[in-house]
Amino acid sequence: MNVALTGFMGCGKTTYGLAASRRGNIPFADLDDAVLEAHNAARPDMQCGSITDIFARMGEGYFRTLETRTLISLLSGGGSMILALGGGAVVRDENKAVLRQHCR
Repeated sequence: MNVALTGFMGCGKTTYGLAASRRGNIPFADLDDAVLEAHNAARPDMQCGSITDIFARMGEGYFRTLETRTLISLLSGGGSMILALGGGAVVRDENKAVLRQHCR
């Protein structure tokens, strides 16, 4: 079973996700960290150091598309995980459908 944590930026999704992960011995992932890693792997010519960098350099459309692809990739790996979502991840209908299918 996957558990997705959502809420406003800075509300503690990563902090609580990591604590639950340790307590339940379940893998943890932070979607923003995974998106940043995916961007830097795909674009060695345009490395970014943060999500803010990606927004500024590539635009929100690019970020949201990469966020959706990364979310699908993380959740299609099988197994269980605790996933901290970015603050705006649940805005996109495609993401909501993926989350409903794969998470609690």
